[in-house]
Amino acid sequence: MVVALIAKKELTLFRDALTLLDKILSNAASSEEDLKSALKTLFDLVFTLGAQLDDWYRKGVEGLHLKEEIHRIISARLTEFLSQLIACFKCAERNNLIADDPLPDLEIPADQLKDSKDLLQYSFHFVWMTSNADSSLSWKDYVGNITEDCTIFGEESDSDSARIRLAAEPLTALFEEFYKAQAELIHQAPGLLEETILNWPNHEPHMALFLAFLKLFQTAQAHINTITGRHLDFYYKSVLKFSEKKAVPDKVHILLELAKQVDSHLLEKGTLLKAGKDATGENVFYQTDRDIVVNRARVDQLKTVFIDREDSSRIYAASTANSSDGQGADFEVDEPKWKTFGKHQVDKESGKYLDKEKRTMAFSDIGFALSSPILFLSEGVRTIDVTFTFDSLGDISKNDLFDLFGAVISGAKDWVAVDMTVTGVNTATNTIAIQCVLKLDKPPVTAFDPSVLEGTFCIDFPVLKITLKNRAQREPSFGYELLKDLDLVKTDLLVSVTGVKNVVIQNDTGLLDPTKPFFPFGPLPSIGSGFYLGSVEIFQKRLTSLSLNLAWKEVPDSDLGTHYSAYDLKVTNSSFKGQVSILYDHDWKNLGTKKGLFKANAEHGQTLTFTSEFDTLADYDAEVIKDALQDYGHNTRRGFIRLELKNPPMGFGHREFRDVYPKKVIKYAKYPTDANAALIPKEPYTPQIGSLSLDYTASASIDFQSTQVTTFYHLNPFGTVQAKDAPSWLPKFETSIDEKME
Repeated sequence: MVVALIAKKELTLFRDALTLLDKILSNAASSEEDLKSALKTLFDLVFTLGAQLDDWYRKGVEGLHLKEEIHRIISARLTEFLSQLIACFKCAERNNLIADDPLPDLEIPADQLKDSKDLLQYSFHFVWMTSNADSSLSWKDYVGNITEDCTIFGEESDSDSARIRLAAEPLTALFEEFYKAQAELIHQAPGLLEETILNWPNHEPHMALFLAFLKLFQTAQAHINTITGRHLDFYYKSVLKFSEKKAVPDKVHILLELAKQVDSHLLEKGTLLKAGKDATGENVFYQTDRDIVVNRARVDQLKTVFIDREDSSRIYAASTANSSDGQGADFEVDEPKWKTFGKHQVDKESGKYLDKEKRTMAFSDIGFALSSPILFLSEGVRTIDVTFTFDSLGDISKNDLFDLFGAVISGAKDWVAVDMTVTGVNTATNTIAIQCVLKLDKPPVTAFDPSVLEGTFCIDFPVLKITLKNRAQREPSFGYELLKDLDLVKTDLLVSVTGVKNVVIQNDTGLLDPTKPFFPFGPLPSIGSGFYLGSVEIFQKRLTSLSLNLAWKEVPDSDLGTHYSAYDLKVTNSSFKGQVSILYDHDWKNLGTKKGLFKANAEHGQTLTFTSEFDTLADYDAEVIKDALQDYGHNTRRGFIRLELKNPPMGFGHREFRDVYPKKVIKYAKYPTDANAALIPKEPYTPQIGSLSLDYTASASIDFQSTQVTTFYHLNPFGTVQAKDAPSWLPKFETSIDEKME
C-alpha cells in the first residue's frame, strides 16, 4: 500500500546528506574534485526525490485523496522546478562541472539514491510536464526540448570551483521544494491511511479481515498501555500505602486600584473576586488569603531637571529633589520646603553662581554617545573622526562650538579621557566634524563593562561619550540653547590607527612570535609561500585603507641583483613581489595587484599600502568577530590577511642555489682563477622581518533607518536612551511652563 510506504519514508537521511554537501560547498579549502562530486550528489538527491514522488503518484488509486494530493503538489509547485533542474543539469554536464560518481560517504543506501543521468532517461508521468508543453510529446522528447540554463553558474570565464559554489544556493533551494513536498505528504500519511481503509471499496476479503483485526486489537493495545501506570498506582497506594494529596487551588496575583472618590478601603480575607468563566462555562472565583488595606500609592523618588532659560538654557538636575542640596542631604529645618521644578542657581545680588554648599541642584551632564565595534582600539596612535549630518545647521559657526564639549571613551578599568576638537562646521552640507585623539600612552579602548564603568548602556562594544561642559562660569556659555534644535540625519565614523603591533602572525609552517625576528615565508621560501597576519580589532571592521610596515633584517646587499648575479638570473629589487589578499566569508580576496617587497635600497624597510582596493571588493562590509583569533585554519571565516610570494619564479633562489653552487665550485676547483671565484653564488637570502606594524583606517555609519551594530544614545541627567528615527543631537526636555523646547 503506497500510503504505508510514504509513512515509513526516512526523509532525515536526505537532510543529513544536504548538511554534508553544504559543508563541502561552503569550505574554501575544498578541492575542485570534491566540489564536482558534491554537485553531482546534490543533483542526484533532487532528482531522486522527484522520482520517488512520481512513483507514489503512479501507484496511487484513482478517486482517493492521496493521488489527488500528489497531483496537486506536482502540478502546482514542482513541474517548473523539475524543468529548471533539468536545464541546470544539462549546463553542468556540458561544462564538466559534475563528477561521474557521487560522494561515497553518504548514509543513504546506494539503491535509494538514483543517478541523475539514469533518471533523465526514466519516463516521468506526463503530469510533470509544464503547462506550455505539448502533451503529445514523449518524456524523452520533452527533456530534449528543454534548453540548458547556465545562469546559476555565473560567467564561463570563472573557475569551475567558483561556478559550483555560486550554483550551490539556488540548487539547494530546489532541493528544499522537493523535500517540503515529501515532508508534507509524510505528515498527511496517517489521515490518508485512515481514508484508504474506510473509503477504498476494493479491499480483498483477507485484507478486510486483517484490517478488522487491527481495529479490534487497538482496544486491547490501549488497555495494555495502561499497565505501567496501573502498576505504579498499585505500588504507591497498595504497597507503600501512600495517600493522594488534596487538590491545590490555583493562585493569582491581583492589582487593586481605588476608585477616585475613595482614599482607602479594607479588603477582608475571604473576599471572592470574580474571574470570568472556565472552559465548561462555570463561573471562576478567587478568594483573598489575607486582609489588605488599599490606599493611595506613594511616590518613591522625586527627581527634577531644571532648564535655566535665563542662562543659555543651562541644565541642572536634582537626583533627590526633596533634599536640601538636591542630592539627598537632610534639611536643617523641621518643616522643609523645596522648589518642585527646580530653580535658578545664581546669586541675584552678585550675579555669580552659588557656592557648591549653597546649591539646591547640581550642574548636569548631558550629551550623546556612540557605540560601535569600530571603536575597539587597543594600541598605537588612534584618531576618531565623527561627522554629523543635520537637516539644517542654521548660522552656527566653528567658533560657536569652541571648548563646548568633553569626551571620554570606555576602558578596561575606567573611562579614558580623549583630546577632542571640533574640526569643521559646514553650513552648505549641514555637517559638524569632530576629532578625538588617543595618544600612545593611552590604555586600550575596550567594550563597555557595567560592572566597572558608570553608565546604563546595554551593549557589548566600546562607547564614546561626548558631553556638554557644564561649568560654574559664564564664558564660554552653555551650548544647549544653541544646539537643542539640531536634528540628525546621519552620523559617519572614521578611525585612523598607526602602529598596531599586537597581531597573530604565522607562515605555512605554523605560528610565529611577533616580538622576535621571524621568517615570514619560512626557511625555504618559494613561489606560493604564505605569510598570514590576524587581528580581530582590524579585520572585523570595514577598512578603507591598510598599510603593512615591514622592517627587513639582515638583507645581504642593498641591491639584490648584485647578490644574485652569480645565479645566471637577471633579477632586481623590484623583481621580488607578493600578492596581499584579505579573508572574509571563508574566501581570500586579492587586494589589487602584486606589490614589490623591497625598495630601491633593499636594506630599507618597505610599506605595502592599500586604499582604493577595498572599494573593489564585492560584498565587503564589517562583521563582528566574537571569538579570539588563535591561528588561521581552513574553518577560519574572517580576521586575516595573507602575503603570498609571487615573483620572481625562482623565489629567493634556494632551489637554484643547490643546482648552481656545486657546478661553480667544481669549475673553480679545476680552474682556480679570481674570475671563477667571483662566479660562485652567494648563499640565497631567506627573508627575515625584524619588526612589523600595521596602520589602518576604517569607517562606519548610522543612518537611523535600519538595525545596525553602530548605535547612537542620548545622555540624560538620570540615564541613557538609545536614539532612533532621525533623533535630535542632544536630549530634549519639557520645561516647567506650558511650553516644549523643540
